[in-house]
Amino acid sequence: MPVSIKDNLWTAGERTTFGSRLLAEFVAPEDAPSVAALRAAGAIFVGRTNLPEFAWRGSTDNQLFGESRNPWDLTRTPGGSTGGGAAAVAAGLGPLALGSDGAGSIRIPASFCGLVGLKPTFGRVPMYPAAGGNELVAHVCPLARTVRDAALDDERDRPSRSSRCVRAPDDGVDYLAACNEPLAGARGGVPVRIAWSPDLGFAPVEPETRKIAETAARAFSEIGLTVEEASPDLGDPSVILKTLYGGAQAGAHAARSPEQKAQMDPELVRYAEASAGLSVVDYLRAVGARQALTDALRRFFERYDLLLTPTLCLPAVPARPRRPPRGGRPRGDAPRLDALLPVQLQRPAGRLRPGRLDGQRPARRAADRRPAPRGRAGAARRGGLRGAAAVGSSAAAGGVASLSPLPAHQV
Repeated sequence: MPVSIKDNLWTAGERTTFGSRLLAEFVAPEDAPSVAALRAAGAIFVGRTNLPEFAWRGSTDNQLFGESRNPWDLTRTPGGSTGGGAAAVAAGLGPLALGSDGAGSIRIPASFCGLVGLKPTFGRVPMYPAAGGNELVAHVCPLARTVRDAALDDERDRPSRSSRCVRAPDDGVDYLAACNEPLAGARGGVPVRIAWSPDLGFAPVEPETRKIAETAARAFSEIGLTVEEASPDLGDPSVILKTLYGGAQAGAHAARSPEQKAQMDPELVRYAEASAGLSVVDYLRAVGARQALTDALRRFFERYDLLLTPTLCLPAVPARPRRPPRGGRPRGDAPRLDALLPVQLQRPAGRLRPGRLDGQRPARRAADRRPAPRGRAGAARRGGLRGAAAVGSSAAAGGVASLSPLPAHQV
């Protein structure tokens, strides 16, 4: 099974740079648990994939390896921070990519590149080394072109044991076999209760994006399931993400030396330094707000098993000059890009492929195969897959499934 590995996941004996000049020569002393599990299952590591420095934002470029572009339209970003992995899978350089997601790093690129992305239950796939201040929201995740491929990857990268990091008990589910189970039987024969929310009650979703996602949500009705329009009572949770994520970046980078900061992404340095002004009271208020969000979602999922939403508020944005700095000071399309992500801080979340914009070809179902888009070589040259490593559900109740269109500029 060919798999690419995001460049923030340790691979023993290989450079693991986190996209930073500060770690340009760092060689991982051991495999991350997910990498070790894939290796034991016989995976073939075909390369390491690009990311923004320290996986900090929702587009993918860094000063070490340059910029990754969207294979469907090279003028647009593949998203981030697992943008290199998404570009590699979308371009047909491999069927699977292993990445990570704390504040959208799988879901953004899956949305922008027309892929299936899954942020699994926290701890289902242990993350080591831990993600610093983002430890409680960072997950190891698969990216694939089909649901079955994503299920296969998730089966293979669950470590059998890991004593050094947070780990959820193995639920014993055969996710690949679960792909053949009818949704109506997922709760002992009782139909799955599905909610559809076009905007979660607060997000500024573009009309065409909303229309395509809503059409995809109605597909559940066509197979005999009931879909109700409903939104959890969340208010606007973006301040939670801004505070907790900003605090994590400040903790990791604000106190670095001037010499180190001179080698880093200037936007990351500015963001970390600005976030250093957050007080302990600010941070703890955000923790309390996150707990309240968790409780609101718990009450919502007493009524529903599955919540369908758009993944993002808009399709892939131009690669430059409006790069979306995830969690940072809003610029360009960034506020609309991130609006729907904070609700997924507490629940497993997956992204599916519902359609294309502006009357382009209709989306195929997840099990369908499709040819790789044009621009494959260009995507590789621009940092989608960099270098060869040369080493050889049923969904949980209370999950979030998000739906996104592909850009009108696709081939």
